Amino acid sequence: MQYRASIKTLFTHPNWGMQLLLGSVCALIPLLGPIVYVGYLTEVIVAQHRHGEETYPVFDFDNFSRYLKRGIWPFLVQLVVGLFALPVLAFSAAPLLAIPLLDLHEPEIIAPIAATILLFSFAMVLMVVFILPLTIRAALLQDFKNAFSWTFAKGFVARVWSQIILAQLFLIAAMFPMMIFGFATCGLGYYPVITVIMFASWQLHRQLYELYLVRGGEPIEISHSFLQDPHPSRESAL
Repeated sequence: MQYRASIKTLFTHPNWGMQLLLGSVCALIPLLGPIVYVGYLTEVIVAQHRHGEETYPVFDFDNFSRYLKRGIWPFLVQLVVGLFALPVLAFSAAPLLAIPLLDLHEPEIIAPIAATILLFSFAMVLMVVFILPLTIRAALLQDFKNAFSWTFAKGFVARVWSQIILAQLFLIAAMFPMMIFGFATCGLGYYPVITVIMFASWQLHRQLYELYLVRGGEPIEISHSFLQDPHPSRESAL
């Protein structure tokens, strides 16, 4: 896994400044903007998967509707999984009920608080680990219903679960210094930060999927809408 490269790749494009600017503009658009940018990022990872990491399609606002169609499927999958995970996350707070029921005071309240933190952390990790393969599957299939495959998710997690966790930890660690930049620019820097994190996240998605394949995973049948696209032009390659 090339964790740092997931961020550096954004800045290796000859037009990286414009790419970062257009991604930031998407981050400014409520709801639809991030979905559109995710749609673009799915085209990036598919092009890199098919033609090599040096392939880097250019973001073009003329393709806004196409990007929106690309990004809606992983967005919907994440939304549904997140909604189903809400009861599990809420249940993780159950130990806190012991405080009023048993009339606990310091230092007795430390135990239920610690148990809640552990349960919530475990539930979050579990959700992230299983939502990622479904998100990748939705993006490559360009489909909602068929994205939900327990067999695929289980096989994916079994092969690369530790790398999934490390990738998320890397993104969290990388986000902190970037957020300082956001504060230093009175909030204006948040939009480029969101762009960088989203780009790095999908680069790691691609790496995880390719590692899964190397370890014997069953490939996803990429949507024909991707396969029908022409080979990226020379201007789109590094």
